[in-house]
Amino acid sequence: MKDLKRKNLIITVLAILFLFISILVLLNFKYNINKDKPLETYNVDTSSTNLKNLNKNQDTSNSNETNQNREDIIYVNKSNIIPNAISYAVPANQVAKMLTSGSKNNPEKEIFLTIDDGPSKNTPKILEILKNNGVHATFFILGSNLKDSKENQNFLKEIYNSGNAIGNHTYSHDLKKIYPKNNVDTEVFINEIKKANDVMNNILGNNFCTKVLRMPGGYMSRVYYNDKNLNILNEDLSKYGIISVDWNADSEDAITKNISANKILDNVIKESVNKSKVVVLIHDLPEKTVTLEALPKIIQYFKDKGYSFKVISNPN
Repeated sequence: MKDLKRKNLIITVLAILFLFISILVLLNFKYNINKDKPLETYNVDTSSTNLKNLNKNQDTSNSNETNQNREDIIYVNKSNIIPNAISYAVPANQVAKMLTSGSKNNPEKEIFLTIDDGPSKNTPKILEILKNNGVHATFFILGSNLKDSKENQNFLKEIYNSGNAIGNHTYSHDLKKIYPKNNVDTEVFINEIKKANDVMNNILGNNFCTKVLRMPGGYMSRVYYNDKNLNILNEDLSKYGIISVDWNADSEDAITKNISANKILDNVIKESVNKSKVVVLIHDLPEKTVTLEALPKIIQYFKDKGYSFKVISNPN
């Protein structure tokens, strides 16, 4: 009788233990499902924060994995230069630091030709000048110049494939739109960056992406005007690893009427005195043919002064 009771007790204990283990397994299974569930609905608002659309042709069967890593893969293995340009490229964060704090630890003479507002009908001529002189430049592109122009799209490809760097100059360069009441509209501005980058990516392919930015009017203009939203913009740019790069040698080719090629050269020389790191600003505008005359002179001047010509790559 005692053996029977003991046997029944053992069976009861085992049954309770089995039930307890089954409950734990079930709870763990539900936990794992719920833990992964947000991946099914996770989405980044591309209208304001996501700077780069995912590949539209990506297999939707992997949507959970895609969404989980959405922000991580935006810029992975993407560049604003071709591999051959790496040898003469300097990361944007280093260039920005050169402009703000100098370069005492690196006395090497370096010049960065930066060309805003293209592409335009003058782009092939600029590229020819660069090629003939054996140097390269960084082109800050306006997305709106690419949208409906197959010619400008081909110019962009030529810029990129010939070893130059490409930066983002927003989509529209509409100052009233991006700086209403002289304060940056951060949502509009981020969307402008994203829109321009998407257009360029569609033209140059999925291996391209630029994190190099030139703000219309320059970042320094936002500081000068005490832009109340600048700190918010800084946070947004930092979030996506984007670096804004200004200049320290303005040619004034876009702001001075009837300027001559020699005056453009003089402006650059004047602003580059005693600087080992020079970031020159010129423009790729269809009406600025005088810039084409000045560019070879600028190049020759800095060659004679022993400067190395560099381009600005994505930050490291």
